[in-house]
Amino acid sequence: MDERTLKELFDRGDRAFHGGDYEKAFQCFNQCSERGYAPAMNGLGAMYYSGQGVERDYGKAVGWWRKAAERGDEKAQFNLGFMYANGRGVRRDYEQAAGWFRIAAEEGDAAAQCQLGFMYANGLGVDRSDAMAVTWYRRAAGQGDAMAQRNLGFMYANGRGVDRNDAMAAEFYRMAAEKGHAVAQFNLGTRYAAGRG
Repeated sequence: MDERTLKELFDRGDRAFHGGDYEKAFQCFNQCSERGYAPAMNGLGAMYYSGQGVERDYGKAVGWWRKAAERGDEKAQFNLGFMYANGRGVRRDYEQAAGWFRIAAEEGDAAAQCQLGFMYANGLGVDRSDAMAVTWYRRAAGQGDAMAQRNLGFMYANGRGVDRNDAMAAEFYRMAAEKGHAVAQFNLGTRYAAGRG
């Protein structure tokens, strides 16, 4: 199968997955995966992680995500980082988590950028660095990631990695709040009530 045919088969599987036809999704993803198509490997990992259409098996999810991640699939790289950070299907290993988040983050994945910022803010698998946390949060926030916007609000509110700035804190909380982020909504409300924003 050529690349275009693989993508078409994968797209059929993806539509089937989102339509609840997990048997068809599995068949399509499996056929593509046998031919080395990384997005389909990521799809199989997602099926095993969620237990949709197959028995939930975190070990198999990790296996498929690793194969896809090693082929450059940034979603799988993020997912593998998540599994290492949370000890699902693998032993918890923050260094591995940070490594996979970094690879996906450098490829532009906003969720991975936010998670890498979190790892730096908390010294998980990397040396603690508020400045690096802010750098990664900014990259993700610039792509509209609500969690990163909320986290940047926190960094500005507390002067971590940046000068304390109530107006900037409120602005980032507002951005995340408008996307429905409940913690950001609460933080923004308390700032307004205290006259700090």
